Amino acid sequence: MLADLIARLEALDKAATPGPWREAAPQEYPWRIGPNDYRGEPTFTVISDSPTERGYGVVSVPMSLTDYHAGNRAVIATLRNELPRLLRLLRAGRGRMLEALERCDEYMDQRADADLAPGGEAMQPNREMVLMQEIRAALREWDEAARG
Repeated sequence: MLADLIARLEALDKAATPGPWREAAPQEYPWRIGPNDYRGEPTFTVISDSPTERGYGVVSVPMSLTDYHAGNRAVIATLRNELPRLLRLLRAGRGRMLEALERCDEYMDQRADADLAPGGEAMQPNREMVLMQEIRAALREWDEAARG
């Protein structure tokens, strides 16, 4: 589940051109055509600004082959740059946070109760029951997200 996803993303991160990556302006790296290196149309380009790979074109495609959406370059560059941090957060938080939430759920489960509401017409959960329901909803959401 989540551990597999983290491992797959870590492998991709390790295999990728070093970051940081940045989006290049379409005119910054025009598509080169033919034996005379004719400067053709603007490109959809993301380049590496890493000290070891500075200026290396990670992605470079003529704009006519894309949807011209500048946000795509930004997404590619941002995801690459933020992936290591996101992986660290997932690794650090996954086990400890889930364990803490499960312990809180056990604690609240032992104390959860409901009393008659004023007027005696309905049951009203105590604070522990409300918190236990919130914890269980968070754990369910985590499980569903981890399954994809």
